[in-house]
Amino acid sequence: MWVFTLDTKKIERFGSAESSEPLEANFSPDGRWVVYAADSGTAGFLSINRGVYIEPFPPTGERYQAPKQGLDYHPLWAPDGKGLFYVSTLGNPLVSVPVVLQSSVAFGTPTALVRGPRPGLRGNETRGFDILPDGRFISLAPAQSEPSAARPSELRVMFNWTEELKQRVPVK
Repeated sequence: MWVFTLDTKKIERFGSAESSEPLEANFSPDGRWVVYAADSGTAGFLSINRGVYIEPFPPTGERYQAPKQGLDYHPLWAPDGKGLFYVSTLGNPLVSVPVVLQSSVAFGTPTALVRGPRPGLRGNETRGFDILPDGRFISLAPAQSEPSAARPSELRVMFNWTEELKQRVPVK
């Protein structure tokens, strides 16, 4: 991960020097924290040292690890910024972890979600799910297609399509 500063036009590495290849980073809703998955070894996405970490933004060198559940990956902020979701291990559901963000970070007890998006999602796959502002998950499953079939290059999501339909097709 890298940070480009517009004022100085400098590009600098983001993340703790202990991290190798921070992945799947995303900002907290207030933009002051970054969550990502990383490992502290060289075994890549299957490393037993893999975990989910939070760092302040702009970076200060501080790094906090979310409660380790397994080969933790695919981290995601709760819409209100008061929690994290991440996959703990292959075949397990998402876990939800409360987090308090102040001058330091405090984590609550992880809770496995009964139902989560994309069961069986592996750490070497794209996350393929997100959380909407109202707390509902949206999940994208890969299409089961012939090997020779071209994969779609885009996904279009339309909100309020019924309103557009009403405008285009007048009710009699």
